[in-house]
Amino acid sequence: MTRYRPIRLPWQGILFVAALCLWHRLPARAADPQPYTVTLPPVGDAALDLALRDSSNLLSLQETAPVGPFALVNRARDDQARLMAALNSFGHYAARVTIQVAGRPLDDPGLPALLEAASAPVAVMVGIEAGPVFRLRRVTL
Repeated sequence: MTRYRPIRLPWQGILFVAALCLWHRLPARAADPQPYTVTLPPVGDAALDLALRDSSNLLSLQETAPVGPFALVNRARDDQARLMAALNSFGHYAARVTIQVAGRPLDDPGLPALLEAASAPVAVMVGIEAGPVFRLRRVTL
């Protein structure tokens, strides 16, 4: 006849569960929100200016969703693509969008450290060179 033994938990498992419970009770830490101001100059076309302002997360989320320094840089990178898409939708296929945070380009490796040390709101400057408008003359299917 087979004799069953009760299952014993090893002491390492008990310590792991206890440590997990203690770790769960520690307060979570996050980066402090980085305040910023955005400058998006007009390009001269009212409809395009409105589309650019509406497509910018830097502008729309500035007050409602504050982010830390690393997330601010990512938000600015995402905005470059969003602003290019808005320009392309108006036929500006040779446009250029540049964004600087605290006077530095987004690919500056020292930018996140500079933002972490900043106490005042940093300036986010958006530069847009719309370029010429490309128009389709005739489409034949």
